[in-house]
Amino acid sequence: MRTKLIALVGAVLLLAGCAPSPDAAFIAALKDKAPSVLESGSEEQAIELAHLLCENMDGGASGYDQADTMVEAGFDLGESGTFVIAAVDNYCPQHDDKVR
Repeated sequence: MRTKLIALVGAVLLLAGCAPSPDAAFIAALKDKAPSVLESGSEEQAIELAHLLCENMDGGASGYDQADTMVEAGFDLGESGTFVIAAVDNYCPQHDDKVR
């Protein structure tokens, strides 16, 4: 019984280590659903913008405010929304209620 428990715990820890990093998951989401966002800058810039977005939401801004700001900067509305949701999903899930 103890051997099975140790094996189970080892498998869980191994699987937990296989989860993509938040940065990798965020970039993968953008590549899949909002690729043109990455055409206007680097992956590192997108990650920095996502963290800034989360900071703004920490300060009270809504997800809609963030998407509107991106649209005003020249981004497509649909991809701006996708960017905001991907940022929240990967960096500030505590704000999920502000985007859904």
